[in-house]
Amino acid sequence: MKQPLLPFITAFLFLIFTGATRAQLLTMPQESDSMYYRTDIALQHIDRCAYLYLEYDSLKSLPPAFNQLIHLRGITFKYCPKARWDSIFISLADLPQLQYLEISICRISALPENISLLRNIQTLVLNADLLRTLPSGILGCSRLTHIALAAESDMKWNDCAKRLDKMSWLESLDCSNEGWNQLPEAISKLEQLKEIRLANNSLLTLNDDFFKLDHLSSIDLSNNPTMNFEEVFDQLKQFPELEKLNLAANDIMEIPKTIGNLTHLTSLDLSANAITKLPNSFGNLAGLTYLNLGSGNSTMHTNAITKFNGFDKLVNLETLDMSGISMMKLPPFIKKLTKLRVLRVSWTNLTFLGEELRSCTQLERLIADHCMIPEIPAWIGEFSQLKELNLDANFFGWNVKKIVAIPASITQCTNLEILSLRDHVIKSLPEGFSSLAKLKRLDLRNNAITNLPDDFGKLGALKYLDLKANQLIALPASFSDLPQLRFLDISFNQNLDQAIATEVLSKTRSLQLLDVSYNKWSDTQLAALKNALPHTKVVALTLDKLPTPGTTNDEPPKNK
Repeated sequence: MKQPLLPFITAFLFLIFTGATRAQLLTMPQESDSMYYRTDIALQHIDRCAYLYLEYDSLKSLPPAFNQLIHLRGITFKYCPKARWDSIFISLADLPQLQYLEISICRISALPENISLLRNIQTLVLNADLLRTLPSGILGCSRLTHIALAAESDMKWNDCAKRLDKMSWLESLDCSNEGWNQLPEAISKLEQLKEIRLANNSLLTLNDDFFKLDHLSSIDLSNNPTMNFEEVFDQLKQFPELEKLNLAANDIMEIPKTIGNLTHLTSLDLSANAITKLPNSFGNLAGLTYLNLGSGNSTMHTNAITKFNGFDKLVNLETLDMSGISMMKLPPFIKKLTKLRVLRVSWTNLTFLGEELRSCTQLERLIADHCMIPEIPAWIGEFSQLKELNLDANFFGWNVKKIVAIPASITQCTNLEILSLRDHVIKSLPEGFSSLAKLKRLDLRNNAITNLPDDFGKLGALKYLDLKANQLIALPASFSDLPQLRFLDISFNQNLDQAIATEVLSKTRSLQLLDVSYNKWSDTQLAALKNALPHTKVVALTLDKLPTPGTTNDEPPKNK
């Protein structure tokens, strides 16, 4: 008897559209329509739920129907000290797509042996718990290639390493935040490792045992400023397969010429250091596709590079971060980077986007916020692959020229998903703006917008819209046609016609969070709005009802 094809076709299409056939899941996505935060809501969207993030201290077990989440790829548990993990693992064992499991800050001291039931798990994150060792049952997880044990201060590493040593399939180990000043000998026995993360420790040197890990292709030594990095660069040539190196936040002032020996590098992170000089041998790193020289998340440490020796040879770069480096204009080597997809030059002194950038026709993300750029060049439309453009100004830069208009050529960026132009003096959107069919996030906070285009409702993909502190007079009737709009901030638009806005917004049923604070809404209008949008959080603060310090309404709630 022939089996019906429909179930197989449905499953195949799901694999395509959810990305389940993509590479191994190493982290949970920060933004995804498939991410949920409550099991009851996830079970109402079985076909969509691919990721689940559970963070509440009362959780003990998962509901009986949990095995219906057959498309779940990743699940995170945080702050769940009462969880019964043996029961939870039984529930997770029924999920055929589950690849990623995280149990962090849950005060768990021992994993149950039945973790062996999770045979499809590929990534296991156990950060900041109270673990002392790993159970023998973990040997049953034969697809587990990535384990994170960061900030596990109670771990008995000799016992733990004995378990890990038997996992010949293990490729990656995260031992960040352990307080080590040298690598434990037990870790150096894991010769099968291809990747090791030792970030945020206090390592002094790479001892001889470290070089037993001779299959390493990725090393993270970020935030170990106590190390002698002149010596480290010379030692790293002992790893012939090294492709990825992270040395961020190490107070490095000068890069030695021996860096030129690492010719197999494809990824190099030197962000948040104090580098003033790069050697000519830097040009030997022609295989680099990712280079980070920016400030990272640091406001204290920025590189001060003025000469980019050999950079015209880095023609394979796809991502370049120079955030925080003082420069008035883009360096000339940029025109050589024809494969560049991501360029970050935030918090520099850039005063314009130069012609050399036009050679980067594959550019997908241009992040140049908090600079001094007063104009979007007309040739911006040449970037047909552009997905994100961020040219936010500095709110406090009152004496700096601001962007007055968005050129009509922006409409040629048909792949644009994110456009952020905060803190300028833009008065209107160009004709044809509503043709940006893929635009998901539009941030025009603190500008001078008075009206939106009549056909604004054609932005069918728009989910996030920030128009706070503009000069809006009215919302177009088509506004209620936005089918996916989740977040809208129109606070501080005191010229807004509330009667028209109430009528239009009452029909925008997709909203999850609506901020109309500090406008002239009557109690009757607000009541009508809240009644029409029962599932929307409506924020309507007034000067006599200021929020509690420390709270914010800038982001939508964790709805799901």
